[in-house]
Amino acid sequence: MANDKEPDEGGHLSKDEADRGCCTNGYFDDCCRPVFAEFVGSLIYIFVAGMTVQSADVSIISTGQGMAILMLAITFTPVSGGHFNPALTLAALISGQISPVKSFFYVISQLVGSVAAAGIVKGLSDKTSYDIHSGGAPMVTGSTSLIEALTLEGILGFVLVLAYLLGQFDEDRPMAPVAHGLIYLIGLSIS
Repeated sequence: MANDKEPDEGGHLSKDEADRGCCTNGYFDDCCRPVFAEFVGSLIYIFVAGMTVQSADVSIISTGQGMAILMLAITFTPVSGGHFNPALTLAALISGQISPVKSFFYVISQLVGSVAAAGIVKGLSDKTSYDIHSGGAPMVTGSTSLIEALTLEGILGFVLVLAYLLGQFDEDRPMAPVAHGLIYLIGLSIS
C-alpha cells in the first residue's frame, strides 16, 4: 500500500489519505481524470450517435444524441469541462482555459474514444443496417450540396463553440451543460 494507513471496513482510504499516498502532486486529478473523462464521454457519445443513426428517424437521432450530450455534459463538466469534441477543446485552448499539453491529451483521448465507439457500433450492428447508414457517419444526401452542408456545419459549429465559451467556464452558470446538450439537439434536428 502507498502509505501506512489501513483502509476502512469497506476497503477504502479517505480522500486525504489516498492523496498523500499515490497522488501527492495532484497529477491524477489535474490530468489523468479529465483525460479519461474525455475518453469515456467521447466513447459514449459516438456509441449513441452510431446506434441512433441506424433508426433513420430524425427525431430519434436528434433526441438521442442531444440527450446523450446533455447527460454527458452534466456528468463530466465538473471533471473535464465536458468537451467531447476537438472544436470545443481548441476553443478552450485559444481562450486560455486549458493548457496546450492538456488540450493535446484531450484531443487524443477524444479520438481514441470515438474510434473505440465506432468499433463497438460496428460489432453490435447488423451488417446490412450498418452499411445502409454508413456506420453512423454523416453523409450529404438529397438535394443538399456539399457547400450547403459545410456552411450549415460551420454555422452550427460556431453556435456550439460560442455557447460553450459563454457559459461553460462561468461558475455562476450551472445550467451551461444543459445549453450544451440542447444546442446539439437543435443542431441535429436541422442538419
